[in-house]
Amino acid sequence: MKRRVSQKYPGIPCAKFLMEYHFVIPGRPVPAPRMTNKSKFVRPEALRYLEYKEKIGWFAQKSGVTKIDTDIEVECRFFINGGREPDIDKLVKAILDGLNGIAWSDDSKVRRIIAEKLGSKTEYAEVMIREYQLQNR
Repeated sequence: MKRRVSQKYPGIPCAKFLMEYHFVIPGRPVPAPRMTNKSKFVRPEALRYLEYKEKIGWFAQKSGVTKIDTDIEVECRFFINGGREPDIDKLVKAILDGLNGIAWSDDSKVRRIIAEKLGSKTEYAEVMIREYQLQNR
C-alpha cells in the first residue's frame, strides 16, 4: 500500500487534522526562565513568567479551547518589536506550560511543534492547537 506524502515536504507523510483552535495572546511574549521553587516567588522575571502563563490559559479558555485527549500539534508565532529577543525554545515552553491542564492533560500529548519569531510593531503571540493524526496510506 502506498503512503500519501506532503506536497510541500516530499517524503513526509501527510497529517489529517480533526480539531483545531486558534487564539492570540496580546503583549510581549515572555520566555520561561530558569527557576527553582525558592526563586519563583522572588525573581522579577519568574513572577512575570508566572503571570504570562496565567494569561495564556485565560485567553485559551476565552477562545473556547477544551482538552484534546489525542496526539496534538502546536503552532506558535511570536511577534516581537526590537529589544533583546528571547530564545524561541523558552517562548514555546511558556506556551506549553500555560496550556497544560487546559488544552491537554499532559504536554506529553504534543507530538509536533512549529514555531517562529517575527518582527512586528505590535507584540503578541499567536497559537494554533490541532488534533494530530498521521495518515498511513
